[in-house]
Amino acid sequence: MRADAAINKRQLLDSAAQLLAEQGPQVSLRTIARCAGVGVATLYRHFPTRESLEEALVLDTMSQVADVARWFREGEASRQRWREFAERLGSLRIGALQDRFADDAPQLAEFASVLDRRARTLKEVEAALAHAHDAGLVRDDVLAVRFIMGIAVVARPLPGRAAEMVPDQAEWLMTTYLAGLAPR
Repeated sequence: MRADAAINKRQLLDSAAQLLAEQGPQVSLRTIARCAGVGVATLYRHFPTRESLEEALVLDTMSQVADVARWFREGEASRQRWREFAERLGSLRIGALQDRFADDAPQLAEFASVLDRRARTLKEVEAALAHAHDAGLVRDDVLAVRFIMGIAVVARPLPGRAAEMVPDQAEWLMTTYLAGLAPR
């Protein structure tokens, strides 16, 4: 793939993730292309159907989760790095995207590529959790899928004015979640 094509594809995936998280499933492909700074034809060249874009977005998000888990596992397991690990996962907007793909999950799960990537991603997260456990940061009964779903829930953007009313709510939720996972 040419360098400019790879950049366009990355911009399309980033724009799709952002807009689906912010606006939900009603966001048009034209809006995604516009946000990415490309034409609709470029979007369709990379993703011939809405479903192919959604599959690519799910695969890309899982790859990013695995990359963040690998980053944590390959460094020192300190409290600060553990917190940064959780915040990096939260920044992937998994919870907001989860709403979009909840109805499509059975269809997406049929793709061998999704099943394979899911298995590899969960292994990376399991290894990161084992690294955190060895450092005394997390209980040994925390499963990878539960950890990711927990991050998805606590990192969700607050609706409307709630974020203005309680500006430190996201930080408080993450602190409370991580404290609940700590060994007793």
